[in-house]
Amino acid sequence: MADVFLELGMGSILLVILGLLLFMGVYLIYRARNTRFHSAILLSLFFFCTAAYYGELVAREAGIPIPFAIEGATIEGFVFTELFFLIKAFFTSYTALFKRLLLFCILLAAVDIIFSIYRDIPKDAVIGRIGWTLANDIQILVLSTWQISIGMTFYLRYRKEITLITAKRRYLLLGMSGLVSVAIVPIDAVGTFLAVFLGVDYDYFLLFIVFLILLFVILNFLIWVKPEQLQPSIPVAMESTAAQASPGAPPNSKKEYRVMDIVNYLGDQISVRVGKSPDAIKGLLVIALERELGPSYFRTVSIDEFKAVLTGTFARDVKDQHIEGIEAILGEITKELDKDPSLLMMTLF
Repeated sequence: MADVFLELGMGSILLVILGLLLFMGVYLIYRARNTRFHSAILLSLFFFCTAAYYGELVAREAGIPIPFAIEGATIEGFVFTELFFLIKAFFTSYTALFKRLLLFCILLAAVDIIFSIYRDIPKDAVIGRIGWTLANDIQILVLSTWQISIGMTFYLRYRKEITLITAKRRYLLLGMSGLVSVAIVPIDAVGTFLAVFLGVDYDYFLLFIVFLILLFVILNFLIWVKPEQLQPSIPVAMESTAAQASPGAPPNSKKEYRVMDIVNYLGDQISVRVGKSPDAIKGLLVIALERELGPSYFRTVSIDEFKAVLTGTFARDVKDQHIEGIEAILGEITKELDKDPSLLMMTLF
């Protein structure tokens, strides 16, 4: 009876995970199209490949035979889509570390596929399972550790900023989702070895893994689909500023909050360097956004549009104020945003 409840519970959780992954994949394609943030397509493919892997687990639970080579291919799919998403979204070029990770993952992918084929051969199934598990777990461990490093590095970089609340929380959750992935590795490895050598039922370990995967999916849902849930209540001062900046717009718009967050951050950065009032700089940026994109800019502004206004209309408006050295300062700000492409992504996307 316990086994029946175990299978029913695990199957239900897997179906929930599958549904959330497919929803996120479709949603991110829609968002990539609307915002022209093309790196989101890689993230969408990551969720689709992950859904395919867990769809295979559901199929096996239903008694449908799936070749292990296909399972290995889906795992490599989500490994490489995440690898390329992280480098495209958080860095400006293919770093030396990325190139080493890519080569390492390619070598392990070859090992994974070879042992996946062995798993489909009855007499070699045991060695195939052990080799396949080691290859996959090492890949996930290495990739997830890099994800933790990225999330925590950027979180600590902006941790002391009064603004960028949503971005900081998204960075933190990115690191936490990587930590959840790392936690899966020892459970999977220990469960596999105990199942192979001592005959322990792996399903008990799989149940823990499935719960961790559900947590992983929920964290990513908050990061990429519902980031407004990470925002605090909108302060009265911000409501007033937002209402003045966008006549007729609802002052408590959650997307507006995120736009005003990056406006406040950039206004503070520029005002410190030019020795002017932060409110004046922020006001010029808001006016530039509204003039270029309309009074409802906060609902539709994309990352590229924001950068275009910052370096175009806003730059011209600030120069008209005859502020000494403003061109060099705006150049520095633009370079900083180019060096850290994830900041606008974590704020506006």
